[in-house]
Amino acid sequence: MVKVHAAETLGRVADRAVQIYGGMGYCKDLPIERLYRDARVFRIYDGTSEIHRGVVARGVLKHGAALADLAG
Repeated sequence: MVKVHAAETLGRVADRAVQIYGGMGYCKDLPIERLYRDARVFRIYDGTSEIHRGVVARGVLKHGAALADLAG
């Protein structure tokens, strides 16, 4: 759950940073370009977020509310 949340949050933050910088956000002159590329890799590294959501959902269904209570 943490991996999905962190990767998705990083992706949104990187997207907003590129939006703020506009076209300069894609230029290699700024570190935003590298952060944007790295953020995309985190979303697909060790399986996509959709796969991880499925794994988490199966765990919640299998172990019931006890697992969901740990997250919240």
